[in-house]
Amino acid sequence: MFDARAVEQRYDLTGRARTSVPLVIDVAGRTMRWLDVAEGVTGTCHSVARHGDGLAALAEGLTALFASGARVGLGELAVWQAAARAATVLLRHADGSTTAYRRREDEFAARIGSPYADPPDGAEPDVARLAYLLRGDVAVAEGGEVFALHPAALDAARVRLLSASDVVASLAPAAG
Repeated sequence: MFDARAVEQRYDLTGRARTSVPLVIDVAGRTMRWLDVAEGVTGTCHSVARHGDGLAALAEGLTALFASGARVGLGELAVWQAAARAATVLLRHADGSTTAYRRREDEFAARIGSPYADPPDGAEPDVARLAYLLRGDVAVAEGGEVFALHPAALDAARVRLLSASDVVASLAPAAG
């Protein structure tokens, strides 16, 4: 059952986009899919009627993409980022325990989340300089970069909060 009181507001109202498509609701199918898409548009006096065909095409295309199973999720992207940028990755489980994965010569990203873990050897989340979290309820080193789907009590004065678009943009090749 949907409980509106449990929803955390996540809209970025500081960006340059003027059209925001937070979700698609299929009334007949009784489903809702979170999109969180922001589109740049030009001109003034925007209305749904003026952009209806484009919004319908966007919703149809994204719904088909999600249904195809070919879409990379933020969790998978976070694993790739962590594997590329860190020597040690701690994976936190639902019960609060952690599993450590250290860089070796074999494929690092493929081992993260697998049974082929390494001994923790004192690796602690509170010294992490980079964290990808479902909920921001873990202490991270001051000045560390943090993407948290639900930021919770993370202090933006202590850490650099990353948005989903920051995570994706960090995949861009370096200029130069």
